[in-house]
Amino acid sequence: MYSLIVLVLSFLSINGLVLHNKIEESEAERLLINLGYYNPFAFDASNNLTEAIKDYQSFYNLPKTGELDQLTTEIMNKPRCGNPDKVYSSHGYYLLWHTKWPTKTLTYKFENTGADLPAKTVKDTVRKAFNMWSSVTPLTFTEVTERRGHINIGFYSGTHGDGGDFFGPGGTLAHAFYPQNGNLHFDENENWVVNQRGTDLLEIAVHEIGHAIGIQHSSIRGTIMFPTYFGYRSNLQLHDDDIKAVQALYGVGTGGIITPNPPTGTPPTGTKSTQSPPSGKCPYTEDKNKACFFWAQHGYCTSARSDSLARMKSDCCNNCEKNALCDNKDKQCDSWANRGECQKNFVWMRENCSKACKECS
Repeated sequence: MYSLIVLVLSFLSINGLVLHNKIEESEAERLLINLGYYNPFAFDASNNLTEAIKDYQSFYNLPKTGELDQLTTEIMNKPRCGNPDKVYSSHGYYLLWHTKWPTKTLTYKFENTGADLPAKTVKDTVRKAFNMWSSVTPLTFTEVTERRGHINIGFYSGTHGDGGDFFGPGGTLAHAFYPQNGNLHFDENENWVVNQRGTDLLEIAVHEIGHAIGIQHSSIRGTIMFPTYFGYRSNLQLHDDDIKAVQALYGVGTGGIITPNPPTGTPPTGTKSTQSPPSGKCPYTEDKNKACFFWAQHGYCTSARSDSLARMKSDCCNNCEKNALCDNKDKQCDSWANRGECQKNFVWMRENCSKACKECS
């Protein structure tokens, strides 16, 4: 399995391409091959460079000119992830790999922590990146030191034995292997920073962990899984598209919560409050806590103990009101959701079974 994944990455990952404002056609062709848009060996009339450029432009939501115009070359020049964009099938805007981890209790190990930042800073930052994914799924991530983990992390330069070479600053920032390999490599020659402008370790780590747990690139700009890096974002968080992708693989849960202080008094199984959910127009459109979306989906607007309901009403009224209006239009919705129809038949299920698919908030 490892050799197969390495072979795929060897053929598809970016080969340190340094692009210029006026990109040469040969450079563009090589880039499009590396990213999975163009196969020069295919005997298919539709498989030509112009169509490949249009396909690339379509993925990045650019005008489909089929030409290497300014907007297209600007995107091609951006630093990015080394994983390809076009592999396997789409589930909406996000893409899922064909395998996932068979366990939801995952481990990770640092092979090294690079030279730019203190080891503790690197470990704390990567731990935060893992927590962003575990906060919306049942996944848990635990660091190990005595043995290899499910995901093994390191900083490397140039040729480093996996077929996905790095070629210095810019171009490819990092790459990761899909389950069940999971290796995650950062380019040692980048200027890695935390909480400042530069190559932000947190954002790149969250993105690459997404690959390591089975998510491919999203075509929505602003998502974590968009392949191109546009620079430091001070308020980094998962996009709805990222959340839908990972939950399509592993389900909904809270392996680790986004914020350290969720409402107190999480109810034991079977307890219900007699208090009604918040009513009336919420005074704000964005709730005060990032975790409100998940708490509302898990029923805390109505099923939390009384000492938590007041906080839910004050901090999470927007999501609670949306959740109160949410319902299923068919009695079989829960059964269909359990069979995976929320992912297979997303548009119809979202409209008719929004509660079962947890699309309420």
